[in-house]
Amino acid sequence: MPRTVGDQDQQLVRTGGTGCFDLPMGLWNLYWLLLAYFVVCVQSIGVHDIETLGVTAKQYNIKIREQEAEAIRLKEIELAKQREMERQKNAEIQKIKETQEKLKAEADARERERLLLLAEAEQKRLAALAEQNRRRAELEAIENQKRLALAEEAERKKAQEAAKALESAKLAELERIKNLEAARQQLELETMLKKETAEKQFEIQKAEWDKIKDSRRVDDFYSFLNKYPSGFISEQALYALDKLQKAKIAFYPNKNGFVEGTEEARFKVGDTYAYVTRDYFNDNEISRSRFSVNKIDNGLVYFSSRQNVEVRIYTEDGALIKSGINHYDPPLPIQPGERFQVGKKWTAQTQVDRDGKMSNRTYDMKVVGADEVQVEAGNFKAYKVESYSIQDNGAKYHEIRWFQPGIGLPVKTEFSIRARNGKILRYEKTELVSYKLAQR
Repeated sequence: MPRTVGDQDQQLVRTGGTGCFDLPMGLWNLYWLLLAYFVVCVQSIGVHDIETLGVTAKQYNIKIREQEAEAIRLKEIELAKQREMERQKNAEIQKIKETQEKLKAEADARERERLLLLAEAEQKRLAALAEQNRRRAELEAIENQKRLALAEEAERKKAQEAAKALESAKLAELERIKNLEAARQQLELETMLKKETAEKQFEIQKAEWDKIKDSRRVDDFYSFLNKYPSGFISEQALYALDKLQKAKIAFYPNKNGFVEGTEEARFKVGDTYAYVTRDYFNDNEISRSRFSVNKIDNGLVYFSSRQNVEVRIYTEDGALIKSGINHYDPPLPIQPGERFQVGKKWTAQTQVDRDGKMSNRTYDMKVVGADEVQVEAGNFKAYKVESYSIQDNGAKYHEIRWFQPGIGLPVKTEFSIRARNGKILRYEKTELVSYKLAQR
């Protein structure tokens, strides 16, 4: 089918006219109508007219191109506007995005702050709960201490009553054997003792003690105690009296698990002890020792080292006779003769022979408490015995020994020497490393 002018018009519109411009549809239609009109006119006029029409057509084409240029400029303006709008739109989108990010950051910050506040509140709540638990524990500890104090007071009263009963029995026995002559001698002795110094009193008591210390007669010791009920050697006399008179006594642990004594002998041949001595402050080791009971003869217990060197001598009740180069006469009762009772105290005086140098020493001793002690040899329920002594040069000796009934020797010892001005000259601790008891 032949193509018409309208088809060409549509084709030019689709291709953009000459292919170089993209004009609006209305301009292209006007262009083709004028062109058709020009062709018709040419066919009906002469050459001169054609030339005239040619000039007019050129002007028309110039005008058309100007219109095309204007159209292009308008389109560029339109494109610029579109780009500007696109830029503004992108800027608006970016702004919205930034606003959203800012809002999200603020929301995150508020959430973090909220979580921090919650964490702080939880921490405060836990701290308050811990404080409440601590106070409750303190109150419970105070109540437990009160209950323990009441129980200890009851035990102490019970022990006091038992001691009073025993003392009453002894006093009754003393009353039975007393006579007018003993009363007269007691009065004369008390008058004399008031005039004598402490050392003279000790010499008198020791002279009396030396006369009876090996006696097997109960009356001798009752007479001695009647004369010196609170003397320097009373503890040894009480032990000797108890040893001669005592029946078998059963000892049972109290409610805290501590046993005041034992039915068995304190020492047996073959008992072995190993100790380590350290500086109290820096824990540096000073020495180690090991010794065993190799002989018990006439109430004396002999200890020897591994080299079979005699190093210590005790009485069977644990009073000290010899330790190294020191000899004690009468024996020094570093522990109660029979029963460990908290609060029990005694004073002992002895002559110390140190390689021929003689000196008198007075010791004040007391069972101050009962502790659970942990040393290398194990855990022990031990009684704490404190000892104080002032030497001739003014030096103060302080010893703390922990005894568990049935072990014989201390499981732990702390020993210190202070000069007259209070300066510490020596401070050591000795602990039981191991021990082995012979068959009881």
